[in-house]
Amino acid sequence: MSGTVSEAGIKRVGGDPGKALPEGWQETDPKTGAPVGISKGWDYAPGASVAAVVTTLSGKLGALPERPSVDLIQSWLRAPLFAEWMAAPSDAFPLVRIAALDAERIGASKTVAVLSAETAAKQLREHPELSVFEYADAQRVVDLATQVIQDTPLSLIYILEETGTPGHILIVKATRTGNGLFVKSFRRISGDAAERARLLRQFIRRSVK
Repeated sequence: MSGTVSEAGIKRVGGDPGKALPEGWQETDPKTGAPVGISKGWDYAPGASVAAVVTTLSGKLGALPERPSVDLIQSWLRAPLFAEWMAAPSDAFPLVRIAALDAERIGASKTVAVLSAETAAKQLREHPELSVFEYADAQRVVDLATQVIQDTPLSLIYILEETGTPGHILIVKATRTGNGLFVKSFRRISGDAAERARLLRQFIRRSVK
């Protein structure tokens, strides 16, 4: 993947190629050459392809303390970088960081869950209602979950129900070796009360006893 995509491709997944980024988004620390607050080695060339940026930096996220790691992922998700990737996904993109205890529950050696290109394509087919910007809310589902259900020995379901909003469901799954951690699904909870109740009962019944 070259990382060069059309404006139409970005708009297709809800992005805004003409949207101005916040002031100071690309400022660097003169001592490190990296973004402010991030150690040297985390910076990337402004002309680098999406694939190169994600591949080079995402593997280092687990070495960071939780907050800087989450903040860095959020900055990627809220920038054109993620919209470009969703328009033409390749490899995987980091989406959320889960607690170490949650990772331990499902035998994962990693705490950063990534969205694979295959799952991204599935998301676009099955949940086209999600704009590209809504994926940045996935971390809130993990952090503020009203329920966390372990539905298999390798997977967790995070459910966030919020008053006045549809709420969301996020599913993460570890590989059998424990060396991989993937986001398998991200969706809104139905606004229809009966459908909402049915869906939540379905997930609760899948809980590992």
